[in-house]
Amino acid sequence: MQLVSYLFLSEKIIVDIILHSTVWLDARTKSTVETMLAKVQGGNKDFLKKHCGLPISTYFSALKLRWLIDNVSEVRDAIAENRCLFGTVDTWLIWVFVNFFAHDLFV
Repeated sequence: MQLVSYLFLSEKIIVDIILHSTVWLDARTKSTVETMLAKVQGGNKDFLKKHCGLPISTYFSALKLRWLIDNVSEVRDAIAENRCLFGTVDTWLIWVFVNFFAHDLFV
């Protein structure tokens, strides 16, 4: 599994998963990629590569997030209510462990 493109959305307070993640091979974002490429000069898929190291493709976590915002009402609602967190497996694990150990140490 390639963690960089595995996306989690969770509740800010309850730490409840809003919906199951999208993974690197999830191609539902193809239309989002095509929309983004249409906005980039010459449709250059490497336009963002100098900034983040990744081409504009269905693999890119940011485009998976854009797709979720555009297509999943639960995600839009959680964002509007300021109760949604986004991250990769790495960031989610860090958040969970830091919160778990912080409560364990400071209770």
